[in-house]
Amino acid sequence: MYDPPPKLPYYVRRKRDHTLPLYLSRRRDLLNEKTLDFDYVELVTMKEIDGDVFACERDLREFLEKELCKPIATHVDELKGRIVIKGADRAIIEKFLFTKGF
Repeated sequence: MYDPPPKLPYYVRRKRDHTLPLYLSRRRDLLNEKTLDFDYVELVTMKEIDGDVFACERDLREFLEKELCKPIATHVDELKGRIVIKGADRAIIEKFLFTKGF
């Protein structure tokens, strides 16, 4: 059965193999002064966003802060249509996209 796309100011396209465009990367974060090693942080990048990227980021942030009960750091790249999320698991972001109808 055909489901029309949701009536939102943004649209998240799926990849060629019909999976969600979520990518996980691991970056070096801050220096731990006790062990003198760098801590690592996981970043989730959501790509293929068409339309109002800032509205998508606002909805995503509200959803994640309600689910996780903590503030979430995001970075919006409007020209490339991407949002980078720090402090959230990829599965929760998939849940957000499924609840929005993507």
